[in-house]
Amino acid sequence: MAATTRDADRPLVASREAAEGIARRLKVLTDPTRVQLFGMVIDSPGGRALVGRSPPPCA
Repeated sequence: MAATTRDADRPLVASREAAEGIARRLKVLTDPTRVQLFGMVIDSPGGRALVGRSPPPCA
């Protein structure tokens, strides 16, 4: 199988519609939101990202 390349300036998953299409094809990632989060991690520096709630602002 040949390796594919992509434009690093474009996000892996650009839209909800793209995420839904990928989710339909991947049985492991069946939730479009999870696919979008996965794309954010892949596109982050070093392929790592912290995904969660941010703490409340300090007063």
